[in-house]
Amino acid sequence: MRNYLLLITFFFFYQLHSFGQWPQDSLKIDTLRKRLATLSDTARINCLNDLAWAYYSSARPLKFKADSAYPFAKKANEEATRLNYKKGIAKSIINLAMYHKTLNAIGARSGNRQAEAKQWEKYIRQAIQLGEEIHDDWTLGYAYGDLGALQQRLGLSDDLMSDEVIRNWEKSIFYFKRGGYEEGVEEMTTWVCMACSERGKYEKGIEFCQQSLQMNLKETPRKKDKGYRDYLVQQSLINMANLYEVAGDYDQALVYLRQSRKFGIENNSSWIMQAELGELFTRMGQFDSAFYLLKDFTKKYPNQIWGECYWEKLTLL
Repeated sequence: MRNYLLLITFFFFYQLHSFGQWPQDSLKIDTLRKRLATLSDTARINCLNDLAWAYYSSARPLKFKADSAYPFAKKANEEATRLNYKKGIAKSIINLAMYHKTLNAIGARSGNRQAEAKQWEKYIRQAIQLGEEIHDDWTLGYAYGDLGALQQRLGLSDDLMSDEVIRNWEKSIFYFKRGGYEEGVEEMTTWVCMACSERGKYEKGIEFCQQSLQMNLKETPRKKDKGYRDYLVQQSLINMANLYEVAGDYDQALVYLRQSRKFGIENNSSWIMQAELGELFTRMGQFDSAFYLLKDFTKKYPNQIWGECYWEKLTLL
């Protein structure tokens, strides 16, 4: 299981699962829009930033998110700069970075990826500088997490850059922990676990994978986005399976993938490990099981590249 495939899996799964949440997202956005008309000064800036973030977090197509969020992020930045409200400036910079991050994802398909990546990086580094100045742990946690994501998305995958990605994500965990942002810790621990397991850092990978699995399984009142919480649980289980798979312990890897499949079925997550189990069964020589799972997966999702890769490998055996 390559890291690239896992990243594609995340974006595919989360978009599939979250589209049903749009009515709830729309209600939140409508509420913020109504409040905005009654606010002024820093409260208005906070609401502008919240509106931009609400659009980015909504279950809508990427272009819609970017086009809807950007005016609020830009206005928040302008008004916060005029008032020298640095916390508002920091959040608006994160929102502007998110705008270019989203356009970078769209540009990956249209060929305009590098230009947006430069703008994304510019704003992320501004956020880090300002976050350090005002000692804002959320800004620093988010910005270092995003810096690692940027480096990974650009394919900086030699040993030096791999270590740098992990270091930035560990910095993100440090700041989220220090600020008490539990959901940030859970998410970034999952990503460090994935990075370590995919890059051969198995001792550190086991440590972070166990931490992420324990945290993601824990129910807390703050976990409002069930779709994303479910994703993190399943990704943690996949990461554990991946560690055992590369170590050659296919039976233990199978245990974790079956747990993830069971969790997905019970929680209606749409992610039931057909491609992942099919790939593992191929490695184990259980071709009938692999054939059944991969045939069903490619029939349901004919345009998903990782399923096609495993299916092609199987049919050549």
